[in-house]
Amino acid sequence: INPCEQNSTNYFDCLKNCAEELWPRIIKGFPKYKLPILDPLFYGNSKYVINRGEIYGELNVYNVTVAGIRKTQFLTVRMYIRDDGYHFEVDVKVPRLIIDGDSNAIGNLGAIRMGGKGHFNLTLENVKASFYAIGHAEHDKLVLEHFRIIPIVEKLKFHLDDFFEGNKEFTVTTCKRNSIDYSTCLKVALEESWPRFQKGLPEFDFPRLEPLFYTNGKFVFNRNGISGEVNVINATIFGLAITRFLDVRPHFLDDVFRLEIDTLMPKVFIYSYVSGEANLGEIRGYGAGQLDIIMNGNNVTWDITGHIKNDTWTIEHFQYIITIGRLKVQLIDFFDGNKELTVTICKRNSPNYSNCLKLAIEEAWPRFVKGLPEFDFPSLDPLSYEYGEFEFQRNEIYGRINLSNVITKGLTNISFLSVKPHFLDDGFRLEIDTNVPKMFIKGNCKAEGKVGGFQMGGKGRFNLTLENIRGTWDLIGNVTNDRWTVERFHFMPSVGNMKIHFDDLFNGNEELNNIAMLFVNEYWPILYRAMLPITSVKWDPWLADTANRFFSKVSFSKLFP
Repeated sequence: INPCEQNSTNYFDCLKNCAEELWPRIIKGFPKYKLPILDPLFYGNSKYVINRGEIYGELNVYNVTVAGIRKTQFLTVRMYIRDDGYHFEVDVKVPRLIIDGDSNAIGNLGAIRMGGKGHFNLTLENVKASFYAIGHAEHDKLVLEHFRIIPIVEKLKFHLDDFFEGNKEFTVTTCKRNSIDYSTCLKVALEESWPRFQKGLPEFDFPRLEPLFYTNGKFVFNRNGISGEVNVINATIFGLAITRFLDVRPHFLDDVFRLEIDTLMPKVFIYSYVSGEANLGEIRGYGAGQLDIIMNGNNVTWDITGHIKNDTWTIEHFQYIITIGRLKVQLIDFFDGNKELTVTICKRNSPNYSNCLKLAIEEAWPRFVKGLPEFDFPSLDPLSYEYGEFEFQRNEIYGRINLSNVITKGLTNISFLSVKPHFLDDGFRLEIDTNVPKMFIKGNCKAEGKVGGFQMGGKGRFNLTLENIRGTWDLIGNVTNDRWTVERFHFMPSVGNMKIHFDDLFNGNEELNNIAMLFVNEYWPILYRAMLPITSVKWDPWLADTANRFFSKVSFSKLFP
């Protein structure tokens, strides 16, 4: 999108144009940033409590679907920046929103008590809303602290299904297995209960089937020279509501029950984000993007098998055999990743091979920093580290530290000083000398330890600033089936300067905490040298795993010909 200058006369108009330009892309979701598809928007669950005068109530809603957000019209967009804070205001209009889901509630209206559970449908027309976002800037990023929405609705229509009857048991036609028309009776019972299943059965923790949401999954295939894997993220499936049941065949086998159901699904729509790779003979491809599928005239057999124990059928296998009459597939931006990832290829027998590799890494680095979703390769700036435990003991110093939700920033500005490749029979080693001017690290910390007879311990937030970080990435591993698997990623950097801040290492004693910070910031070189061999051992497998997300999925002979 086009950037907007804060001091320009049309700054607010420029922001509005940017929002309108970006909105169609945001609607599809950004899996890389864990932003879901916004239309339809799926909302898991929430609880609302009201207690005012004679009115009291608790409302739980779940499996909520919101449709219509894609029609949002941006009226005004305003942003005010003061010192290190910002204030963002957006006025929008949405012609129609359709919200449906499941709910249960209890409450009192004076002396009248009410409660129940069921399905609801809410239609809102001509919705005008103002969004207010307040936050601060940190390391050139906007951090959101407060987000408020004030809507005005012109017209509202609300519908509740069985709200005061939802507590009764789910009842359907019961069929006797020794009856002559048992299979037909089961087919009728399925047809009768299917509308209820479509809406979901919250009393059984059974999800909605129309639309059906599938969060993520991996599919691996290898048949007749075609192999690969596909990752599916945030899939939305429409069409199960019009399923027609053709035949039902039950099989009673001692303590096992099997049920075959033949169905016709006239049309199915699937919208999803996908990433993956495939091999068709010698041709290799990979990518990531939006996937839209339309399937017409689908004959599907559900083959369901499981044991019966304590009068309960536990399904162990659910096989879905489908014959598709007509199929239409659309991939959007799927191969963009291949185009952006193309880099200089260096011949290993060239006289300037090492220098060529250095230039190739510098060329590709901005793409790696953003992450490669088609390889399941994470963003490197910021870089996330979920959890790690470190324990060390040296002379009079003992400590145990648990780190969690750690964010590291600064790798964008890395400098590659030299690259040294080593080809070893069936292995490969790559040494890369690096320098990072400054890195910021923050996260949660829980620690206990002692220095001599001085005990300390506590938990809280920490932030760490490192300057002039120099070191060698030493990657080594075997090459098998034209894939390089990194088995060791050794990194022991030197640091020019370090400053640390932590909230509470002494269980609430602020004075001791401040003394400890002064001590660490004064004598950090000694502490750093003591901890480095231990922390590098912990880093090694995590760094190797991160590197393998890319190297294990690309041809070694093509990357290093």
